[in-house]
Amino acid sequence: VEPSPPSPAVAHRYVTLWITVDSGSAHLIAEGRGLLVPRRDGFWWVDLRYYADTTTVPNVYRYERSIDTVVVGPAMNGRPVLAAVPPADSMSCEFNKWATVRFVGSDYLTVTDQYYTDCWMHPDAPTETRTLALPGARAFDSLFAAPQQAALERRLARVRDSLQAIADTITEECVPMPTGKWAVTRAFGRWALSGTADSPHACDNQYEEFDAGIALPRAVVGANQLVPAVDIIRRIVPNAADAISSPQGDVVVVSTKSDSLLVYAVTQTGLGRLLGAFRGAGDLVMAQWAVGRFVPAWTAQVSTLLRQ
Repeated sequence: VEPSPPSPAVAHRYVTLWITVDSGSAHLIAEGRGLLVPRRDGFWWVDLRYYADTTTVPNVYRYERSIDTVVVGPAMNGRPVLAAVPPADSMSCEFNKWATVRFVGSDYLTVTDQYYTDCWMHPDAPTETRTLALPGARAFDSLFAAPQQAALERRLARVRDSLQAIADTITEECVPMPTGKWAVTRAFGRWALSGTADSPHACDNQYEEFDAGIALPRAVVGANQLVPAVDIIRRIVPNAADAISSPQGDVVVVSTKSDSLLVYAVTQTGLGRLLGAFRGAGDLVMAQWAVGRFVPAWTAQVSTLLRQ
């Protein structure tokens, strides 16, 4: 989860909670900073590192920058570090880049980079959302078969035509236009595939996202069906902000706008008994479930790793 509201100047904005359900109750076994991700070759860390510096050339310029950078690495090697300081450039203005992790799976992660500057010399696309493959995984775009690629092209064309019609009607050159990039994002109760649209730098860098209209591959997000339905959850938990179900559909975890995590049993008619409640929800960016033979393996490792 990402604690809300996030603070860009904090080195670790993400927290992993290790929750178990047994004997009719949910238990918070451990929590730790960073995102602990199970992969085929063991657990990995995904986290942010914050970097800031000031470069001054007397009577020429003062260059200030602060940058969030995503770092990943096998947990067996300890916490990942910033491998190299990002190179500076010669632009004489303040430059900030905040990174937000939007989704983390076993092989892919989504990051939104937001750029803030006080001059016209920096990139024309100050907000960029990308889904990246973790080391050893196939490129994200290669996961979509020909029929899915064709569907995405049709969706892109419809969005482009719709936005262009708006721009033509109001003779407005600053209506955001699709970038042709796709990324995994979060909607209530599910992971979604979204496209992005932006406008030129001269138009204040407007940025929007739109639904792609096709299902995400299971290889990326795993089980992606909410049980019970959204309206049933909101009837019982009016301030629900998000929810995610176990692969078997017998447990659902609900995050609330009051920053709590509520764990419920699921019955044939909806939400069952409340199994546990925990503080510190924030935005859900990852959900991993251990079942069957993986339970003892995770139990033996997760608590220790979260204490690193």
